[in-house]
Amino acid sequence: MGCGSSASAVAVNNTVPPSNPQSTAPQHNQPPPPETKNDSVSNPQGSPNFKQPDKQATSVSPQPPRQQSPQQQQQPINSTSTSPQAPTVQAIENEVGLLEKMVIDEKMALGQVSGDKKLLVELYGMLEEQYRKDYPEMVSCMPHEEWNKLWKAAHSMKGAAANLGVQRVSTCCQKIEFLGKELEKLVQNNQPVPEEQKLRMLTLFKMIEKHWAEYTEKLNDFKSKA
Repeated sequence: MGCGSSASAVAVNNTVPPSNPQSTAPQHNQPPPPETKNDSVSNPQGSPNFKQPDKQATSVSPQPPRQQSPQQQQQPINSTSTSPQAPTVQAIENEVGLLEKMVIDEKMALGQVSGDKKLLVELYGMLEEQYRKDYPEMVSCMPHEEWNKLWKAAHSMKGAAANLGVQRVSTCCQKIEFLGKELEKLVQNNQPVPEEQKLRMLTLFKMIEKHWAEYTEKLNDFKSKA
């Protein structure tokens, strides 16, 4: 009984412990493991603390189109004032080349009277009387749109001024005559007279007044030399 127990103890102590395969296996040079990137820095979404933005909170809801009033819908985008504008005296002067003409063509006028200055002064006096008669008639025809009477008065004044070399006044009367004839044709054809044409006529009146005053000043110089 005692001998059997001693033999078992010796057998246990002589048992070879199992070998460790890692310690007995040959050591090989293995490459180091690849470095792992910190996704929490390069890709915030990889961070456990990253929170997706609320798409519903950041998205902009489309605004409905703004309603326009009927007046705004009818008005063009780049609209300008529809009321007609009267041309300036200077604009018409440039248009017809009025300032290139002489106030008084003395040489031509003296040729009409064979060089008689006193006679010419008397004729200029008659022209002034005609202006005082014809010009107010032109103006009075305007409100009533009596274009026939208006252009005939301008025609009469035009001829008298042209015969005495009063070129600028004559040209003004000519433009009033032509415009008056055009407006008369519109009325005869039952067509409306454009407001722009009426404003042009008023500017022509201002133009003839300007150049009549200029002519009167020039005439005073001529009389002092006669």
